[in-house]
Amino acid sequence: MFFDLTMNNSKKNYLCFITTDAEKEAMEIYEDRIKNNLWPIYHRTNQFRKVLKNVKVVFYLAGNGNSAQHFIGTATIEKIIEKFENLNVNTSKVKFFVKFKDIKKFENFIFIKDIINELDFINIKEKYGLTFQGGVTEVDEKSYKVIMKRDKN
Repeated sequence: MFFDLTMNNSKKNYLCFITTDAEKEAMEIYEDRIKNNLWPIYHRTNQFRKVLKNVKVVFYLAGNGNSAQHFIGTATIEKIIEKFENLNVNTSKVKFFVKFKDIKKFENFIFIKDIINELDFINIKEKYGLTFQGGVTEVDEKSYKVIMKRDKN
Protein backbone atom coordinates (compact mmCIF):
# COMPACT_ATOMS: atom_id res chain seq x y z
CA MET A 1 0.00 0.00 0.00
CA PHE A 2 2.87 2.42 0.73
CA PHE A 3 5.81 2.89 -1.59
CA ASP A 4 9.12 4.68 -1.43
CA LEU A 5 8.70 7.01 -4.39
CA THR A 6 11.61 9.27 -3.51
CA MET A 7 14.19 7.08 -5.28
CA ASN A 8 12.67 7.43 -8.76
CA ASN A 9 11.46 10.99 -8.35
CA SER A 10 13.85 13.79 -9.22
CA LYS A 11 11.65 16.36 -7.48
CA LYS A 12 12.27 16.29 -3.74
CA ASN A 13 9.25 16.28 -1.49
CA TYR A 14 9.10 18.11 1.80
CA LEU A 15 6.30 18.14 4.33
CA CYS A 16 5.33 20.10 7.38
CA PHE A 17 3.85 18.06 10.23
CA ILE A 18 1.62 20.25 12.35
CA THR A 19 0.30 19.89 15.84
CA THR A 20 -1.90 22.30 17.73
CA ASP A 21 -3.33 22.72 21.19
CA ALA A 22 -5.88 20.05 22.04
CA GLU A 23 -6.17 18.05 25.27
CA LYS A 24 -2.63 19.33 25.95
CA GLU A 25 -0.52 22.18 24.62
CA ALA A 26 0.93 21.56 21.16
CA MET A 27 4.48 21.35 22.56
CA GLU A 28 3.50 18.54 24.93
CA ILE A 29 1.78 16.65 22.13
CA TYR A 30 4.85 17.07 19.91
CA GLU A 31 7.20 15.93 22.68
CA ASP A 32 5.08 12.84 23.43
CA ARG A 33 5.01 11.88 19.74
CA ILE A 34 8.76 12.37 19.31
CA LYS A 35 9.62 10.56 22.57
CA ASN A 36 7.62 7.55 21.35
CA ASN A 37 8.73 8.11 17.74
CA LEU A 38 5.17 7.49 16.67
CA TRP A 39 3.28 10.23 14.82
CA PRO A 40 -0.36 9.48 13.98
CA ILE A 41 -1.72 10.34 10.56
CA TYR A 42 -5.49 10.59 10.84
CA HIS A 43 -8.17 9.70 8.30
CA ARG A 44 -8.81 13.36 7.50
CA THR A 45 -5.16 14.41 7.30
CA ASN A 46 -4.37 16.50 4.23
CA GLN A 47 -1.56 15.27 2.01
CA PHE A 48 -1.46 11.81 3.62
CA ARG A 49 -0.59 10.27 0.23
CA LYS A 50 2.66 12.25 0.23
CA VAL A 51 3.73 10.85 3.60
CA LEU A 52 6.39 8.49 2.28
CA LYS A 53 9.65 6.92 3.39
CA ASN A 54 12.69 9.27 3.19
CA VAL A 55 10.63 12.47 2.88
CA LYS A 56 12.11 15.32 4.92
CA VAL A 57 9.76 16.88 7.46
CA VAL A 58 9.71 20.14 9.38
CA PHE A 59 7.60 20.35 12.55
CA TYR A 60 5.33 23.31 13.23
CA LEU A 61 3.36 24.17 16.36
CA ALA A 62 0.07 25.94 15.68
CA GLY A 63 -2.35 27.21 18.30
CA ASN A 64 -1.83 29.66 21.14
CA GLY A 65 0.18 27.72 23.69
CA ASN A 66 3.87 27.56 24.54
CA SER A 67 6.00 28.07 21.40
CA ALA A 68 2.92 28.33 19.16
CA GLN A 69 3.40 29.58 15.61
CA HIS A 70 6.97 28.32 15.49
CA PHE A 71 8.89 25.79 13.43
CA ILE A 72 10.58 23.68 16.07
CA GLY A 73 12.47 20.87 14.40
CA THR A 74 13.05 18.51 11.54
CA ALA A 75 13.28 14.79 10.75
CA THR A 76 13.17 12.29 7.92
CA ILE A 77 10.43 9.71 7.59
CA GLU A 78 11.97 6.32 8.34
CA LYS A 79 8.91 4.14 7.86
CA ILE A 80 5.15 3.93 7.78
CA ILE A 81 3.49 1.65 10.31
CA GLU A 82 0.14 0.22 9.33
CA LYS A 83 -2.57 0.86 11.89
CA PHE A 84 -3.26 -2.83 12.45
CA GLU A 85 0.23 -3.53 13.79
CA ASN A 86 0.15 -4.24 17.51
CA LEU A 87 0.69 -0.84 19.12
CA ASN A 88 -0.33 0.04 22.63
CA VAL A 89 -1.99 3.30 21.59
CA ASN A 90 -5.51 4.43 20.81
CA THR A 91 -5.88 3.95 17.07
CA SER A 92 -9.44 5.18 16.50
CA LYS A 93 -9.49 7.60 13.56
CA VAL A 94 -5.82 6.89 12.82
CA LYS A 95 -4.99 5.91 9.24
CA PHE A 96 -1.36 4.96 9.94
CA PHE A 97 1.66 5.99 12.02
CA VAL A 98 5.01 7.47 11.02
CA LYS A 99 8.40 6.69 12.54
CA PHE A 100 11.29 9.12 12.01
CA LYS A 101 15.06 9.10 11.77
CA ASP A 102 17.45 12.06 12.05
CA ILE A 103 15.14 13.85 14.49
CA LYS A 104 16.44 17.29 15.41
CA LYS A 105 14.84 19.87 17.65
CA PHE A 106 15.94 23.40 16.77
CA GLU A 107 18.03 25.23 19.36
CA ASN A 108 16.12 28.41 18.60
CA PHE A 109 12.57 27.94 17.41
CA ILE A 110 11.68 29.90 14.29
CA PHE A 111 8.74 32.29 14.62
CA ILE A 112 6.68 32.08 11.44
CA LYS A 113 6.12 35.83 11.21
CA ASP A 114 9.90 36.38 11.02
CA ILE A 115 10.17 34.46 7.75
CA ILE A 116 6.63 34.35 6.35
CA ASN A 117 7.44 36.50 3.31
CA GLU A 118 10.17 34.04 2.31
CA LEU A 119 7.87 30.98 2.45
CA ASP A 120 6.36 30.26 -0.96
CA PHE A 121 4.11 27.43 0.28
CA ILE A 122 2.02 29.98 2.19
CA ASN A 123 -0.20 31.57 -0.45
CA ILE A 124 -2.19 34.02 1.66
CA LYS A 125 0.30 35.58 4.06
CA GLU A 126 -2.36 37.48 6.07
CA LYS A 127 -4.21 34.22 6.74
CA TYR A 128 -1.20 31.92 7.08
CA GLY A 129 -2.98 29.81 9.71
CA LEU A 130 -5.11 28.29 6.96
CA THR A 131 -1.98 26.68 5.50
CA PHE A 132 -1.43 24.79 8.77
CA GLN A 133 -4.83 23.15 9.02
CA GLY A 134 -5.18 19.46 8.35
CA GLY A 135 -2.14 17.97 10.08
CA VAL A 136 0.28 17.82 7.15
CA THR A 137 1.03 20.36 4.45
CA GLU A 138 3.41 20.23 1.52
CA VAL A 139 6.44 22.52 1.58
CA ASP A 140 8.43 23.57 -1.48
CA GLU A 141 12.19 23.05 -1.52
CA LYS A 142 13.03 26.77 -1.38
CA SER A 143 10.87 27.29 1.72
CA TYR A 144 12.32 24.20 3.39
CA LYS A 145 15.82 25.58 2.80
CA VAL A 146 14.79 28.97 4.22
CA ILE A 147 13.69 27.25 7.43
CA MET A 148 16.84 25.11 7.63
CA LYS A 149 19.08 28.12 7.01
CA ARG A 150 17.31 30.07 9.77
CA ASP A 151 17.98 27.20 12.19
CA LYS A 152 21.70 27.60 11.54
CA ASN A 153 21.62 31.27 12.63
